[in-house]
Amino acid sequence: MLKRKLSRLLPCMIISFTLVFSASSGFSASVADSQQLKSQIDNSKKISSFDSAKSETALFSSVENDVKKVIKANTDFAFDIFKAINLEDSEKNVLISPLSISTALSMVYQGAGGSTRGEMETAMRYNGLDINTINRAYGSLLPYLRNIDPDVNLGISNSIWYRNRFNINSSFLQINRNIFNSHVEAIDFGSHGAINTINSWVANATNGMIPQMLNAPIPSQTVMYLINALYFKGRWTNVFDETLSFNGNFRTGKNEYKSIVYMKKTDTMDYGQGEDYKAIRLPYGSGSTAMYCILPDDGVSINDYIISLNTQKWNQIRQSIENTEDVKLILPRFKIEYGEISLNNALAALGMEEAFLPGANFSGIAPGIFISRINHKALIEVNENGTEAAAITAGVLFGSTPPPDNEFIATRPFIFVIADEGKGNILFMGKAFELSQY
Repeated sequence: MLKRKLSRLLPCMIISFTLVFSASSGFSASVADSQQLKSQIDNSKKISSFDSAKSETALFSSVENDVKKVIKANTDFAFDIFKAINLEDSEKNVLISPLSISTALSMVYQGAGGSTRGEMETAMRYNGLDINTINRAYGSLLPYLRNIDPDVNLGISNSIWYRNRFNINSSFLQINRNIFNSHVEAIDFGSHGAINTINSWVANATNGMIPQMLNAPIPSQTVMYLINALYFKGRWTNVFDETLSFNGNFRTGKNEYKSIVYMKKTDTMDYGQGEDYKAIRLPYGSGSTAMYCILPDDGVSINDYIISLNTQKWNQIRQSIENTEDVKLILPRFKIEYGEISLNNALAALGMEEAFLPGANFSGIAPGIFISRINHKALIEVNENGTEAAAITAGVLFGSTPPPDNEFIATRPFIFVIADEGKGNILFMGKAFELSQY
């Protein structure tokens, strides 16, 4: 019997941005706007507490259209940045957390101006959305996700740490407090305790999975860290029987064979297929979040299939899935560690270039700052009990259809997505290209 057990089932994501001086020198969202939005959101929360069956309707009643628009933009962004990153790492496994990246970029976006802001809107697929629409949506989405399911722990934490005596626009800090519930603190970056203070926050926000993010010393140009942490703890609604797990070969994307452990079950499951894929949905907890595994047909390149992915196709895949009897599922037990990679090129390919140059306009934060780099690292474990995943993204602002057979046998590369089932937020997205024994 296989005795491997999962003690902690949690994906988490860290996004950090370090702001420092550069050669560059408006800011349209006001503190009054953000305070009014926070008041509306808080009122919705009070209403929602009366009846759990009505809580979601009450929470989103005044901002439902805004939420839908931002989720649509974030989903478009998720597939676009996933495809851009996959082009750079077509011969490797890939893993990102689109929601965490979107949230952290949205925090920074509050202080962007001029053409820098326009390019960020293009990259994040926010064109046509005013900043109040975006903030109303996040002000509702974040509490919703934190309370998505009593059987699933999904934590989203934000913080801003800036060098003491450095003049940061107070409106920028207040909006991040109001909308993103950010912890804001000025500290002495030259002190030995600064690293420990920030790393302690990181460890707490990730339940100890990521004990530290920074190493001493902090560069003298650094003036600010903006951090988003996404923490998920779940367990399959229906776990796999470990006694059925077996050894077998996985055909990698390089047409090599690796011996791995497969999990197995035959049961009534959420299963679907289309003209070039099969898909399975594996829920966590009470079903409010789930992992989707998408297996392109044999002969269809995993990378070619990823190029074809977009929000429309994602919706078609989800709609094709239905509760089906006697589904045979064989899925690898796998562990993927991805990165550390830079997201600069991927974001630039989506239209966000100026933010990385000394002439960037982040005057809503402070004059003369720009993004130097945004790095990303991620890890995921999938086994008989559930999923454990973590990701770190650090950004530096420096100066033909086969007949149905009801089988999902993933013995070759496949795509996986962890999603919120209520609103459609994509939490994690990855490509299993080359697996080894785990």
